[in-house]
Amino acid sequence: MGIYKLRTDFATHLKVLLWVVLVIFVVGAIWSFGAAPFIKRQKLKETVIAVGEGNVQRSDYDAEWDRIYKLAQRNGMKSPLEFANLKEMIVGNMIDAQKLVTVAEEEGIIITKKDVKQAKEEKILEVLKQNRNAIMGDLSEDEEALDPRKDKAFLKTLSDNGLTIDYIIADANANVSDLTIKAELVQKQLEAKIDDKVNALTDQEVKDSYKTFSLSQIIISEDKSTPQEAKANADKAYEELKGGADFAKVKEKYSTVSGFPTVEYNAIDNPWMLPPKVGAAVSNLKEGDITEPIEANKAYYVCKVNKVTNNAPEKLDKKAIDDRKEQMKQSMMQAQLTDIQEKMDKITDINVKDPEFEGYYHCLNAEKAMTDENAKGEYQKAVECFTEALKKDEQLGKDIINAKLADVYYKKGDYKACANTLDRMLDGEDATTESYDLRALYGDALAKLGENEKALDEYKQALELNKQDPAFLDELAEKFTALGDNINAATCTAKADELREYERKIQEEQMKQFQEQMAKQAEAAKKAEAEKKAETEKKTEDKAN
Repeated sequence: MGIYKLRTDFATHLKVLLWVVLVIFVVGAIWSFGAAPFIKRQKLKETVIAVGEGNVQRSDYDAEWDRIYKLAQRNGMKSPLEFANLKEMIVGNMIDAQKLVTVAEEEGIIITKKDVKQAKEEKILEVLKQNRNAIMGDLSEDEEALDPRKDKAFLKTLSDNGLTIDYIIADANANVSDLTIKAELVQKQLEAKIDDKVNALTDQEVKDSYKTFSLSQIIISEDKSTPQEAKANADKAYEELKGGADFAKVKEKYSTVSGFPTVEYNAIDNPWMLPPKVGAAVSNLKEGDITEPIEANKAYYVCKVNKVTNNAPEKLDKKAIDDRKEQMKQSMMQAQLTDIQEKMDKITDINVKDPEFEGYYHCLNAEKAMTDENAKGEYQKAVECFTEALKKDEQLGKDIINAKLADVYYKKGDYKACANTLDRMLDGEDATTESYDLRALYGDALAKLGENEKALDEYKQALELNKQDPAFLDELAEKFTALGDNINAATCTAKADELREYERKIQEEQMKQFQEQMAKQAEAAKKAEAEKKAETEKKTEDKAN
């Protein structure tokens, strides 16, 4: 079953929330699924995920969950399964953030506690300004520049409504993860390094960027053998080529990927022709040179440069050089991203200590698995983890875990367990949940079990619960059609088409308003420029007289 995502129209909801945006959240809604993201656990510094030598703390996860949960609720999200998928996303993001920080430290980029503190204060200040703008409306430049913590009018308005600035600061602070800030600061420093490289480029280096390399390549994939065997064969191929062997014969002997007979490569204009590390090595070679074996994309590359052609324009003015530098910057950033990701992928020592989080981690692994067998194995581990998590008396958000458990049961092919779990959640004596996507999933499981009439009943309930999402209605139409209910299928399709047409008109109207606004701004700018020019001419004339 697909994940049905609700649209997130922030502007609409901001109008509804008015000045309470980012300040007040309805407590009753928070407890509706037992999620209660604002409850702070006693062991905030407890390590929940060990990533190599680095750790993800409970406080990091709680801050991200707190922030994203609020945004999701504010934009209409109610489904336990959707909340579970948000939790899974956060677990993946936290692991990736710690991997990025670890790789950055190995590259010499160190983010200090002082850096984190300063960045956190900047974020909190931005939240305060957003709250003030939402509450106070349009502000003058002087009012905008004033620190909200010292804005007497803002502080009085908060007090009149039973709030304090300390409450907002504490709430904002709870929504900021130190680990996320570290990862953001790492990204900024990586971008700064690229900017420094681009700024240091000489005109000759810019001209050299137009060089195209015609080359032959041998690719020895690790997938066709062990990594050690692939490396050994790449070394043999390289030694034979250095000894004067014919490239075509060596390629026929060792290469496990056919590829192109020859490749025309330019690092800026067609960088996708080679992995960044291979391209970087080739760009430093002359005609006839051969690269040493280069590991990239789970393979080893050995390339021979047949010809180098410089396609640089005869004249490169400043604008052309600046434009080319911008292209080079984008290419460098992509190469850096690929290199960082490869290094992150090599950090495989992951120890998830919380059973719920470990369940999400195995779900992530299942989605990346190369075979159905491996995916099912990961899903089975997820089942065991979620089952263990549900045994904890103090476990929060049990509906969320059960929803994910049902989804995992379905994905691993245990349709009976999926149906039983959803029956308890949706229709049991102690049922506390109602959700369109869970009804649809329940129908999917029943259909797999051959209980078509019951499946149709679940699909009908799903339709009644969600008539606003065109993508969901399209999928639901296919389900009705598969079970022979063409009437409801047609209803879904018609409603989906109606919604898309409505959205198209709204988008057209928004685009029209945007274009009109831009035209007015352009006209105002043109008028201001004309007035300034007239004023300058008058001053010149007066001075001449």
